[in-house]
Amino acid sequence: MSTQMQFYVHIMIVGKEHGHVWTALQDKTFAPIERLYLIHSPDQKKSADIPKPIPFKKYAQKLKKEIEKQSERMINPIQVFLKPLTSKGAFDKQETINVITEIINDEMPSLGTQKQIAINITGGTNMTAVGSIIAAYTYQTEAYYVIDTRYSWNKKLATKISTIPIPNPKEKLILDDDDRNILYEIENNTFVWNGTKSGKETSKNINDNLEGMIPTLTEIKYNIDASINGSQWMKKQSIFGAIEQRKLTSIFDTTAKSDHPSWIKYNKENKLIHPNTFRRKLTKLEERGMIESKKGTPSLAIPKSKKQFDTKITYAYYRINAKENLIIITDTGRAQLSIRQP
Repeated sequence: MSTQMQFYVHIMIVGKEHGHVWTALQDKTFAPIERLYLIHSPDQKKSADIPKPIPFKKYAQKLKKEIEKQSERMINPIQVFLKPLTSKGAFDKQETINVITEIINDEMPSLGTQKQIAINITGGTNMTAVGSIIAAYTYQTEAYYVIDTRYSWNKKLATKISTIPIPNPKEKLILDDDDRNILYEIENNTFVWNGTKSGKETSKNINDNLEGMIPTLTEIKYNIDASINGSQWMKKQSIFGAIEQRKLTSIFDTTAKSDHPSWIKYNKENKLIHPNTFRRKLTKLEERGMIESKKGTPSLAIPKSKKQFDTKITYAYYRINAKENLIIITDTGRAQLSIRQP
């Protein structure tokens, strides 16, 4: 399963437009960013084929200075490096692969894992995007695409980054019935989070999902923990094809009885899975690129302390539950289900 990294190194292809760069820098998906590599073409020269040359190198240099200036106020400013292509490099996937390979070889000695490298495939040409994906697959890094917010349906998304799961080439993509059952349950669930709020509230308006809630409460005060403050979970959102790992495990658990309809169905069909085996299956599905596991889920809870219930005000906390993972089906996983449902 994926784990939260101490920091990330980003690799981005840049041209004339830089919106995808600024969006990625502001997003929390692969953060914090310690180093950033900008791959760019050289300044074009005027010719019959290029009547209006574009100064790609100058654009990249200007962007580098702007990013460095913006990050000066950060505790750990972002280090920005420029990596040039040749004049025809943007149309040669191999050159992109070579440049990214050089970056990865330079970075790996100082990293704990290659998953600390995130490749942004949004900018550049079709060939640089192909080269970027091949490099991400070859070296098993992270990869992502920046969502176009010019379309109204994308403007309210909690994150503007779409992660691209990279399959492990050592893992076969053939699925068994258990794998398909797991994917089916993930696909048919939605993770709903109501976002955060602050201030006080009377007991009659309190969310019924609060753990430790008791009827005698007269007023509750909401607090936002540092673990969730500033994250994507500050906003209300629904993630289709997603479920907490604990809940998903319970649907197939051979060691505990459940009244969940799916558990009853799998029990009758003798298709329950022991929790230890289940964890291994999730790991394999993630390595195959069928699912994505995000460490830490948002929660709202009242600490179960008798002392706090003796007062007229009880404190509830929004925070990230670091012991829970959010399991999300990927496009590759959905494609497998479209071939054959369990």
